[in-house]
Amino acid sequence: LARAIVRDVYEAEDAARVIATLVMVMVVIPMLSPALGGELMDQFGWQSVFIAIAFFGILTLLFSISYLPETLKEPIPFEGAGAVLVTFISLFKSPAFCGYAFCVTFVSVVFFSFISAAPEIMVSVLDRPPTEYGYYFIMIPLGFMSGNYVTRYFGRSIELNRMITWGASITIVGIALAFILLSLGIKHPLALFVPIAIAISGNGITLPNAMAAAINEFPNLAGSASGLTGFLQMAFSAVAAQVVALIFNGTVYPLLMMMFSAAVLSLVSFKLGVNAERYAATV
Repeated sequence: LARAIVRDVYEAEDAARVIATLVMVMVVIPMLSPALGGELMDQFGWQSVFIAIAFFGILTLLFSISYLPETLKEPIPFEGAGAVLVTFISLFKSPAFCGYAFCVTFVSVVFFSFISAAPEIMVSVLDRPPTEYGYYFIMIPLGFMSGNYVTRYFGRSIELNRMITWGASITIVGIALAFILLSLGIKHPLALFVPIAIAISGNGITLPNAMAAAINEFPNLAGSASGLTGFLQMAFSAVAAQVVALIFNGTVYPLLMMMFSAAVLSLVSFKLGVNAERYAATV
């Protein structure tokens, strides 16, 4: 819903810059929340975690009621679940929307595959104590934030599709670099976390731009486009996290193969969708 509101208020290029900030908060805060939740539980008991969630939920609700106006210029009446399904089908019929939406989806698979497997790899593959994981992992949100910064800084001067291409390419290069370093026998966490931080910085560029572009394809259906993109994003990422666990063989390579495949698919999905839309426009 927040992404749909951004699209109601901003045009495509500006929306990408605003969504970059929004996505950064959506990704970075969950990264920090386990540590904060752990501290709350340690100091005040498990009940304090639910009290904190309820407090911030109520605070958000009160803030929304008090300060968030209706942003949709022409309200569309709700016509039932059948109409929602028809809307989703119409979205899937758009090559451009599918290209952007699956670009977002596979970029997210890269990210969630890594964070689901990295703790186990740190301990069982790189032979490091669990206490070190947090220190190295901080590079990942920093990489993502750097990509978001690039989007916010260059969002008005560089076209959306070019930014998506650059971001997806950086992700592919970063994962390939991790392959190379680890294949050379460099068994150090930096050989994994530095290249992956570079790859995730590419995600930080691709994700907000592709998300803004997907929503922008149907401005009058921004909420549905945002919801469908978010569903694909979470569903594929959840499946990928399970697959990574199933194919783990005691090395880092199954994870990197999953991430590399997803990164390539994100770029291919985007290119196919955009090119199909351009071809359809010329026919």
